[in-house]
Order: sequence, then C-alpha cells, then structure tokens
Amino acid sequence: MKRRDFIKLSAFGAAVLMMPSSLLASGSPSYEKMLVLIELEGGNDGLNTVVPYTDDTYYNLRPDLGIDKEKVLKPDGIPVGFHPKLQNLYNLFDDGSLAVIQGVGYPDPNLSHFRSKDILNSASDSDEIISDGWVKQAFETEMPPSALFADSVTMANDDTKPFQGGSMRNIVLESADDFLDKAKSVVKVDIPDYDALGHIAVIQNNIADSYTILDEAMRERTVLETEFPQTSLGDKFKYLSELLANGIRVPVFKVSLDGFDTHNNQAPVHERLMTELDDAMFAFSKALKEMKLWNDVITLTYSEFGRRPAQNGSGGTDHGTAAPHFMMGGAVRGGLYGEHPSLDALDDNGDLVFTTDFRSIYRSVIASWWKIESDYLSEYGTLGLFRS
Repeated sequence: MKRRDFIKLSAFGAAVLMMPSSLLASGSPSYEKMLVLIELEGGNDGLNTVVPYTDDTYYNLRPDLGIDKEKVLKPDGIPVGFHPKLQNLYNLFDDGSLAVIQGVGYPDPNLSHFRSKDILNSASDSDEIISDGWVKQAFETEMPPSALFADSVTMANDDTKPFQGGSMRNIVLESADDFLDKAKSVVKVDIPDYDALGHIAVIQNNIADSYTILDEAMRERTVLETEFPQTSLGDKFKYLSELLANGIRVPVFKVSLDGFDTHNNQAPVHERLMTELDDAMFAFSKALKEMKLWNDVITLTYSEFGRRPAQNGSGGTDHGTAAPHFMMGGAVRGGLYGEHPSLDALDDNGDLVFTTDFRSIYRSVIASWWKIESDYLSEYGTLGLFRS
C-alpha cells in the first residue's frame, strides 16, 4: 500500500465500525440523525443564488450580472426568488422541504478564503483561533457510540476541518470499492508500548477492521434505482448514497463543489455550478426517499463567504460577506428564515451586513437535530428549522 493511501484511509485515526440497528434506536444524543454538509468552495454569490429581484438597487449594482426578472423562479408571497437553474430546489422549497436561511455571516468578516474557511469550520470569532472543528466541539459532551461506522465521512479529496481534533474518528474515501481495494493489504498488528508507534498501530488495526466490516456489508449490496448526474458532485452523492443503502451510518458526511471564486466571466460559470448543485441535491433527495431515509438526513450547504453586491469590471464579483444557505430534508420545516441583507445599507467596504450568524445554524443542528445537551454555541439560539 502506498503511504498516501494509508494516510487517506486512516484520516486522522478513524475507527471503522457499523452501528447495529438496536443501538441506533436508543440513547441520547440522536446520532442516528444524519447531517450532510455541502461546501461551496470559493465563495458562492448569494445574490445570484437567492435573487432580490423586487429590489431595483440589485439591478443598479449589477447592470450586466443581475438575473433577468422574467427568468427568476418566484415562490409566492416572498420578495426573493431562485436562480433559474435551481428548478429542483425551487420545487423542494415549494413543497416545504427546503429552508432558505438568508444573510448568513458573522461580525467583522474576513475576506481571505483560508481564514474565513477556518472561522466557519471552527465556529470561532473572526479574531479567535480555534484548532478543533465545530462538529468535534459539539461532540465533546458525549462522543458518538464507538459502534458507529465512524464519527464522520468525507467524500473524495476534501478536507475534514469541521471534524478535526481530539479523538474524532474521521474517514476520507472516494467510494466503498476504492476503500476496499486500498485497505485489503492492511493487516492487524500488535500494539507496542511506545506512544507514537502505538497510535500508528491502532490506526492500522482500525483500517484492517474497517476492511472486514465494509467488505461484509457490500457483499450482497443494495443497488439503488435512483440515477445520479455524471458530475463531480453527482458522483460524490452516488457513492455516499451507496454507503447509506448498505447500512453504513455516521452522524455527519461532507462533500464539496469547487469553482465559486467567480472574479471574472461569472454568469456562465455560476450557471453551470447552480445546475450541478441543483441536479445533485435533487438526485440525493430521491435516493433518500427510495431508502426511506428522507426524514433521517438533512443536507446543509455552506460557503466561506458571499460576493460583493456590485459587479466588477471583469464580468464577475469579488469577495464579499453574507450569503444564503440551504437546508434540505423531510424533517426540515421549509421556508424563508432570517432577513435579506439590505442593499441600501452596505458597510464601509460596500459589502452586505449579515443578518443571521452562521453559528445559529450549527446550534440548531446540535440542539434540535442531534439533541446534544450542551451549552456549546447556546448564546446564538436556534432557528426553528425542524418539524416537531
């Protein structure tokens, strides 16, 4: 086995175990309730995703980039609409299973990709450095049961920063078959007393156990009827769904879609990205319904920041601040949450002023979805995103 494959399989020391259904049905927190994170890498343009088409200022700021009013998908009774390529998400919103959380950001925003990602991944203040991810911090009160497949699974070559730290058992994989192929040569070893070597041996033994368990789970594999788009994000959701269909359960998964840093030629690039996001999320919703997991999985989009309200001189937009996030699922109380940031009251840099702190979304997941009894992020409150 190549060293890079061993590192990828271990993913910071992940233990790989499956959760018996009898254990999934009991206990608190409710780690049988799953979260799927979709990171929109590069800074998604929120104003052209959820479009304030009723506000003339939007078109004044974006004479070329503004989405034509006639093309905006317009839900009844609200002053914003969807990008024309988000038809499936529009339909999910219309049937009450998609929440749109407006104006998501944080105080004193940082417009560096790397720093803003760190802030969202760790739930820190803009002037605060926290090395542990927000999910790891949420789990500190009571870690998920050791009988779970893992604490988190990240699909493909994505980072695990929301989960990093401490004893988190994080796995990074391309697909079940890819994992099995790379792990088949890993054998169990005796654990030496020396701490550093002992830690490596534990990782190796966990990988060996993972191969045995996953191989057994996939021998009589369930093949879904749902078809996924043949795109990068579509493939990630296909392989994620394959894990779910064959009994793999973890509290949180992560996928990503790159390319949102649209400084130039934004219109066709963003249109393609909206199409890919819409198609993949809709296929995943159909797969969850086919697996009868629609009420047990929520899917949440996030991005390090939005884009500036005014278009630039290169047919694009520069790094900005607040932007909307989507949450999808059968347990989600669909609708519009929060206030759309005012285009007539920009900050001193000409950027949007956030109206919803991103940590209130995390707190909602922690307290209302996983039902973790903890004060972590409690100062931000919850948003009422879930059906009772």
